Amino acid sequence: MSILSTFYDTSAGTPASLVTEVKWAKAHPHIGSSEYGVDGPGDFKVTAHPSTPYAVNVAGGKAWGHGVLDESPGVVTVVCDAPAAGVTRWDLITVRRDWTPLAGGPTSVTKVAGGSAKEIPAARENTPGTLDDQPLYLVKWVGGQTQPQDLVDLRVWAGNGGMLAKDDLVRTYLTRIGTEVNINGAIWRLVIGASDTVAWVKASDIGKIPLFGVGNSLVGGAPAAGVQFLVQAGTLVANADNSGYARVTFPNPFPNGVLYANAENGDSSIDQAIGKTISMAMAGAPHWPQPISTSSFVYTVQGDNGTRLPGQLHRANWIAIGW
Repeated sequence: MSILSTFYDTSAGTPASLVTEVKWAKAHPHIGSSEYGVDGPGDFKVTAHPSTPYAVNVAGGKAWGHGVLDESPGVVTVVCDAPAAGVTRWDLITVRRDWTPLAGGPTSVTKVAGGSAKEIPAARENTPGTLDDQPLYLVKWVGGQTQPQDLVDLRVWAGNGGMLAKDDLVRTYLTRIGTEVNINGAIWRLVIGASDTVAWVKASDIGKIPLFGVGNSLVGGAPAAGVQFLVQAGTLVANADNSGYARVTFPNPFPNGVLYANAENGDSSIDQAIGKTISMAMAGAPHWPQPISTSSFVYTVQGDNGTRLPGQLHRANWIAIGW
């Protein structure tokens, strides 16, 4: 089952891959968006072969690399070499583009044997215009185990100025300065730093925000310079305990620390005659040994005179900032 490739030397003379205005209109958003990419979540997806030992199936679809657009009509099976008993090997499954024939192409789906380390093999071809491997997946084989023990998705999706990937290892083959890619919600940029060194910089995490100023924290010590913050908020209907205390448990614990937390009265319709208020209890009673942590905080329910209200039904609106 051959792969249809456009923009090799043969593209001007082979009817199936003839460069037409329609081909160009469809290809340009892909080949102009990134060095490498696949079209959709199922394109060139790698799965274990159900019966052939040490083999994987590579789904059809569209992929591109260095100006060539490839369209695979169906599944391609790649058979890898069996490792010795007990030996672990990480093989790279690739889209290989070959410009060396007088009439360039064809594109193929193949493997590059790796070593025991979970990394892109040094033997990967990487000379665009001559011979080049577009990484698709790393496959972990263990001698004596005929099915892959792990599949690491190294595909990249790109369009309209953005790139998306699933694993940090893509940063080892996306090497053009200025590259920006979203990897599982974290934005990474390849920049020129001090002394003209090239390095990946984590620009931001989706869902995190920078703060104009940062003071002392409640939990976790001083936030590191440049850290970005997470905000959680909600409302809670509860009864205070026998001493007038209640606790908010965050939907998701903060990974490192809490900068700020607060609760306030959220429902004036509940027992208005008491005139209750809600206050933070940063120094807990003996039965509240941890009034503030990365997973929760304690507050008090009080009357107008500041007296805690045991068992009081109430609603608390709360907000917390952490990192």
